[in-house]
Amino acid sequence: MTFLASPYASPSPAVRQARYEAARAAAARLAAAGRFVYSPIVHSHVVCAVPGAPPWDAVHWYEAAMDQLRRANEVWVLTTPGWQTSRGVAAEVSTAQVMGLPVRVCDPATLSTQAYRFERQQREEHP
Repeated sequence: MTFLASPYASPSPAVRQARYEAARAAAARLAAAGRFVYSPIVHSHVVCAVPGAPPWDAVHWYEAAMDQLRRANEVWVLTTPGWQTSRGVAAEVSTAQVMGLPVRVCDPATLSTQAYRFERQQREEHP
């Protein structure tokens, strides 16, 4: 499974929506190409939008993402705005590297990827 990491957290609902839409579009295109992909942003955003569902909770969804990451064969990081400073993306990549998983950056427009070694990232948003 390809774990599709991408930024999400923001105080702006419009930014969160745009980040969700970018991740959803990439995940759909990857699935259409025959790749089994999991995007924690796509999953959590729609679940939280259901009436009566608990609100978005960074700690809960981080733990759920880490559980799925342990099942992955590789990590692709969607290079949407905020990816280089996202604390969530940094945590996912760091965990993947400890696990020995290959990490690639993925252009959201073309879905082309290249290997990437994350040495150190600035942190923006994550518990």
